[in-house]
Amino acid sequence: MRTDRSTVVLLFGAFAVVIATVLFLLASSLNVGETLTGAATFTISQEVAVDITGPSVTIQSIEAGTPSQGKLPVTVRFVVGDASEIQTCSLLIDGAVVDRKTEVPKNEQLFFVTNQPPGDYAGEVHCVDALNNAGSHSFTMTITPEDVAEPSQLQTAVCGNGVVETGEQCDTGDFGSLSCRDFGSDSGVLLCKSDCTADISNCISAAAVNDETSSGNGTAGLLDVVTAPTTRTSGFAVFGISLAIFLALVATAVGILMVKRAPKPKAEGMQQHIQQLADYIRYATASGMQKEQIVQELMMKKWPPEIISEAFRRAGLS
Repeated sequence: MRTDRSTVVLLFGAFAVVIATVLFLLASSLNVGETLTGAATFTISQEVAVDITGPSVTIQSIEAGTPSQGKLPVTVRFVVGDASEIQTCSLLIDGAVVDRKTEVPKNEQLFFVTNQPPGDYAGEVHCVDALNNAGSHSFTMTITPEDVAEPSQLQTAVCGNGVVETGEQCDTGDFGSLSCRDFGSDSGVLLCKSDCTADISNCISAAAVNDETSSGNGTAGLLDVVTAPTTRTSGFAVFGISLAIFLALVATAVGILMVKRAPKPKAEGMQQHIQQLADYIRYATASGMQKEQIVQELMMKKWPPEIISEAFRRAGLS
């Protein structure tokens, strides 16, 4: 029995498809996180958010108090914002820590007070968050001997007379040249308190706006996020897909080779053989051989019955 070449190719291709399907189903059934052996390997990268930016420190005002014993009380008001919790905030004067706060609230007005004699100073509000990221805001100030003179030696300002005088930030509606920008804010309207100090509650800073805007989705405006995408790869799945592709290519190559090697019909040669047999049958009959003898002889020589019948027909002895 002869098997048709195209049937072989189809069977081989079907086998490749079955193997590929089985390998794919095996790969799909594997769950990330299981303990696997052999060629199956997994790499899991979880998404993380890391705060890599220091706190945003904004000094809103520096206010002088009433001098005493040759020193001037200086109040430094500031706001700090960050994605993480604030661990500490310190006031440094000429590099030395003069005051420190712990567990600092975010986005609220805070202040430090320091007493300094006359001189030129370089100051800094320095804050550190829970991830040890640091942020700061620097300032300079000059205190003159007049600044530390006793109140009896200075002209006393009258608060409430509507005129800004020495020692006053404002008086009723008179703010002099002060504006919200002088307190580190970007916009808003100053108000005047009853003690003739500026009320900055209506001033708006860019940092506070950014923090408030981003708080709606739970992420502070100063948070820089480094995201590692979650990847799930299976060595077993890659192997299965690769093998399926390989088998498909082999099946295609075998089919092409079979088609190229398929024998071409030899119709003309077969016709010549049949004609030669017909001539032999005429000769054998003329020599006295019976039809049965001739058929038996040709069958012994492995001639197919249909060829023998056609030869007898052509010899006119069918």
